[in-house]
Formats: sequence, structure tokens, C-alpha cells
Amino acid sequence: LLPAGSAGFGFAEVTRRGIGDFAVAGAVCHGAAVAVFGVGQRPQRLPGVEALVSAGQPADGLAEAAASEIDTTSEYRRRVAAALVVRVVTEAAGRR
Repeated sequence: LLPAGSAGFGFAEVTRRGIGDFAVAGAVCHGAAVAVFGVGQRPQRLPGVEALVSAGQPADGLAEAAASEIDTTSEYRRRVAAALVVRVVTEAAGRR
């Protein structure tokens, strides 16, 4: 989706209203750098996904690649964050 050196960006999060609006899960993409947050104790870079993005791979398979890399004890947060990764990478590709 994004060629190496691209400066596109994307950001998305899912929050639960009424409990301080903390992110249940979120993802961010800037160029080929991809990270998730809200799924564990600290944000996590996803080097496998970054490699796919750098190689210009299409969005197909990004969710599965992200889900396999996300370190969390919650399957729900893993699925949501993986879906958000696809969203932010696609968004970043549109902002190059």
C-alpha cells in the first residue's frame, strides 16, 4: 500500500464511553511505521506489518499479520486493533 519513504499517516481508536474515554484499542501509521495502543501496558510496534507495508503489499492479509503480532491477553482487543491497523494503513496510503 505505501511505498518506502511515504509520509502518509493514519490514526484510529475505539473507546468505551462513560469510563473516562480510554482507548479499548487503537492504531497509528506514519509512513511505514505501524503501532497499536490500548491493548497492553504500552504501545507496540508491529515490525512484521511494517515489512509488508514497506514492500507495498496490498491490505489483504494485514489484519491477520497484525493479529499474530499483537501482544495482549484479550482476544477482543486483538481483533479490534488488527482491524484498525488495516484502517490506518489504508488511510495513510490515501494521504501520501
